[in-house]
Amino acid sequence: MVRMPTDRSARGPRRTARIDLRLVLGIALVLASVAGVWGVIAATRQSTTVLVAARTILPGEAVGADATTTAEVVLGSGVDAYVLADTLAADAVATRTIEVGELVHRTAVGAPERATATTVVLRAAGDLPGEVRVGSTVDVWAAPAIEGGGYDTPRILVAGAIVVALPASDAVVSRQGSAVEVSVPRADLVDVLAATANDARVTVVPASGGAP
Repeated sequence: MVRMPTDRSARGPRRTARIDLRLVLGIALVLASVAGVWGVIAATRQSTTVLVAARTILPGEAVGADATTTAEVVLGSGVDAYVLADTLAADAVATRTIEVGELVHRTAVGAPERATATTVVLRAAGDLPGEVRVGSTVDVWAAPAIEGGGYDTPRILVAGAIVVALPASDAVVSRQGSAVEVSVPRADLVDVLAATANDARVTVVPASGGAP
């Protein structure tokens, strides 16, 4: 019986091809894995310019250039939760208190109609108590004017208002009382404006300080 010679040259290239294909796939997977890791590292190291509260910003107060600054921070995947520099709407206001140094979160700002509080400047009778400072919590009282002169018994107008600013007054205005800008709930705004329009005597005292 005569054995036919085996054609090894026909099978050799196929085995080599299979080995080469596995090698190429293995190298490709390793490279893809390395690229993915470096991509994650690069993303976590990338800094972003975001808005930061330069002072305490109260609900209803405008979130403008005078109230904010910018900072370069590394936020990674959480970057979308914060307000980036130059992306804030011109009429944006705080919808909650934003503490000084706090990164401005997107949920903390919005259009004016979204705010549950707004600011109003009051003319308080006489001098303000020494405890009344920017950021302090105060109660606003109003004594309705009586026809013929004088004032009725004072009643509390807004409880727990927050002092936003103490505007400087010139000599003429100071004789009419002390100016104080406060943040009040929108639900109380109508009563506040009505009291001032009807020449009620407005008094501002530290919160829970009792009737003036």
